[in-house]
Amino acid sequence: MPFELGGPRAWKVRMTGDIGVSYEWVNHEPCMLLFPVRQGSRVGGCFGVAQNAVIKYVKSNGHPRVNYAVRMSIEAAQAMGMYPDKSTCKRIIDVIIDGIEELVKMPPEPNWMRTEDVGPPVGELTIREGDRVIVGREITAPSLEDLQRLH
Repeated sequence: MPFELGGPRAWKVRMTGDIGVSYEWVNHEPCMLLFPVRQGSRVGGCFGVAQNAVIKYVKSNGHPRVNYAVRMSIEAAQAMGMYPDKSTCKRIIDVIIDGIEELVKMPPEPNWMRTEDVGPPVGELTIREGDRVIVGREITAPSLEDLQRLH
């Protein structure tokens, strides 16, 4: 069973053109994960914005911190297998800035999701900031009991 962003353990999922956004908990912290959804694009990974990093993207008045957002949009494009041209980076910045409010509203991880050993490993997740690995872990399949709680 392959791991899929926006699966049953996601809080919310939305699509904005060729970029998908999944609000999920990574290492027990709310995160906004961006991933490519356009058919025919290179296989790419995802790019994460943790709730505690929101202040790096926007000022207290809600306006973007342009220099940081541009730098991260280039990394996001590369992580998602997209060419980091001006148009792509602008789309990524818009998606991130538009999603900040939802990320801030995201609740803490539910206790029932804190089970570390929920099933067999089905993949790996790595979130990077530049060359630094922020999160690296195995992804496990949810147990039948966990899936039943969702419905």
